[in-house]
Amino acid sequence: MIWQALDWVTMRAADVHRAMERRRVTRELANLPQYSFTDDYVSRHIDNWTRLLAPWQGAAGVRMLELGSYEGRSAVWFLQNVLTGEGAGLVCVDVFYRPRWELRFDHNIRVSGKGGRVTKVKGQAAEFLAAAPESFDIIYVDASHEARDVLLDGMLSWRRLTPGGMLIFDDYLWEQERSATRRPQLAIDLFLENFAGQYDLVLKEYQVAIRRVR
Repeated sequence: MIWQALDWVTMRAADVHRAMERRRVTRELANLPQYSFTDDYVSRHIDNWTRLLAPWQGAAGVRMLELGSYEGRSAVWFLQNVLTGEGAGLVCVDVFYRPRWELRFDHNIRVSGKGGRVTKVKGQAAEFLAAAPESFDIIYVDASHEARDVLLDGMLSWRRLTPGGMLIFDDYLWEQERSATRRPQLAIDLFLENFAGQYDLVLKEYQVAIRRVR
């Protein structure tokens, strides 16, 4: 009984903290006319993205899936620089554990003026992929960093990737001091080995990108 009470108190405290965070960030973003980002995980990848995604830039009907959207900085870049053709669209899937991430994502997509091209899905990447009714030309995998989750996300993404489509994994070299099971590298290597012969490897640096050939 004591442990149950302690668990209830802990859960209640977490709920209160989230509510306070939501109110604080909501006030911060109210009437803010510009983007609100607290981190920049995008700028260092722009040169590679510009080169890799050039075949889809401005093309009509391009469908892209982003697994892990955080505050929306990468989503905004894709919308402004790739998904500009008629009927192009982006599906963003994220659990949004922290209210501040979701609030900033919503704000930044709104400020971009491209919200009509975005479908936001709040939930686990694997659950979405297992039930997704459509295929995608570009899939960006940047959700959970646990190796088992990355491998599952990658394999399920492959089923939803169109022939000739681009699959990009983020964080291949992320935090090398961590256990191999707690970071993406092992999972990405296993994925590449398992699907050998079915893709062209076009980038293997901090990010890994492949183009599906069959």
